[in-house]
Amino acid sequence: MKNMNTKLTPVAVSITDLIFDPLNPRLVDIKERPPVIPEARFDEDKIQGRLETKLLKGEFEVDLLVDNIRQNGYLKTDRIVVRAWKGASTKYVIIEGNRRVCALKKIVHDHDAGKHTVDDTLRAEISKIEVLQLDETGLTEKERLEAIKVLQGIRHLSGTKSWGPYQQADVIAELRANGRSPADAAATMGISTQAANKLWRAHSALQTMSQHKDYGSKVTCDQFSFFVEAMRPAIREWLGWDTAKEAFTNEANLEIFYELITELEPGKPAKIERAIDLRDFSEIVAHPTALSHLRSEKGTLSQALLLASPPKFEDFGPAVENAIRVLRELPVEKARELTLGERDFLKELANLVEKTLKANTQLTSN
Repeated sequence: MKNMNTKLTPVAVSITDLIFDPLNPRLVDIKERPPVIPEARFDEDKIQGRLETKLLKGEFEVDLLVDNIRQNGYLKTDRIVVRAWKGASTKYVIIEGNRRVCALKKIVHDHDAGKHTVDDTLRAEISKIEVLQLDETGLTEKERLEAIKVLQGIRHLSGTKSWGPYQQADVIAELRANGRSPADAAATMGISTQAANKLWRAHSALQTMSQHKDYGSKVTCDQFSFFVEAMRPAIREWLGWDTAKEAFTNEANLEIFYELITELEPGKPAKIERAIDLRDFSEIVAHPTALSHLRSEKGTLSQALLLASPPKFEDFGPAVENAIRVLRELPVEKARELTLGERDFLKELANLVEKTLKANTQLTSN
């Protein structure tokens, strides 16, 4: 389906007949599991209300659109794309244009509720709008789903509102599952094949985790970025990346990885809370003692990192030399002015020096 324009037909619809798609990648909450909702339920008030509330959050900047439309009217240059809803012949599911539809519905709602008045011209202009309807005639289910993903990908490039990495990866994965080549899928999203492959691998790894008997029920889209970071050489090797299978194959280490990035109990944070922390974790995977400490009840990433990469004398030598210089230059009469805290500090310093020298003597005499 190279020329999508041949499958798009202008049609005038009431904004009350436009319904949000809860399966749209843009509307999947990054901290939720991807929803599984039958199409027949799409227009239920609670489902539509939840999606509208989500769109009205600051990240979608719908309020800016509302203000712009109130000020300048509704511009028809970038039309909303829809498809016929399977639940009723008079309603349409939004493919692209969720923010604009949400803005229009908010303007009408606020007007009807007396929160903000718009003139009759604008009210008439936005009550019924012209959209582009995807003609699904003659399309197989596979072709229909691909057409929707392609349209979403194309509109993503138009600058209406950029998608996040997970949403891009979700579209790329579906396009590739429907037979698109890696290069074609990347081109649809307007990114390099290398970048698209990186997103696809992370998406595939997340899907594998979602099927795990113990951790599958705890998977969230938020963990996608962890698998992007897991492609770092040290972690990738530890997880047993198989280039031919394009999958991680070390089941034992995968379970450890899942354990570390998952909140196992409510209110008990995961050992590795942020994807960026995997950059430190990559220094730990080759050190069994450090890894064992991290997995222990009270183990922390910072402590494990110290076990994996203990400081060398050259790392703290200058600080020791500076302490010696300060003590040498300290006037004798100042000793009587030491505070209790300063005395304790010097005692601890002396004890540590004594322990270090004793350990050195024992180790070098054997």
